[in-house]
Amino acid sequence: MKLLKTLFCKFYLFQIKVGNEDIAPFSTILILGGVTLLYLFDLWFFMSVLFNPLNFELKPEILIFVLSIIMGFYYYIFLYKAKYKSFVKEFKKKKEFEESKIAIAFVGLAFLLYISFIILKILQNSKKI
Repeated sequence: MKLLKTLFCKFYLFQIKVGNEDIAPFSTILILGGVTLLYLFDLWFFMSVLFNPLNFELKPEILIFVLSIIMGFYYYIFLYKAKYKSFVKEFKKKKEFEESKIAIAFVGLAFLLYISFIILKILQNSKKI
């Protein structure tokens, strides 16, 4: 939970820095939801590479359902009754908001895993693995 709060604060402050103050809370949960969905997709893709005979088809309805659950979860944690304001105020008091390595690593790792699993799937399909 501490990681989610830290990521929310970092993405929120980034949205304010680029000039999206009026939509910063919603943009932040969209970013978090998208990256979380990418991690779940990475997990699914890894399972399909590891267990090829399963042949589980990922339908758009499932993605929309999972994304709506994730967004509802993030809405309840951060935006319901404006809880994010106290999180951001605490975060600014700690003077940690200048370090943004954790937010960059969180997003970068999701994309790095995705690309590596694509390469593994290509190698598997060409019978090199």
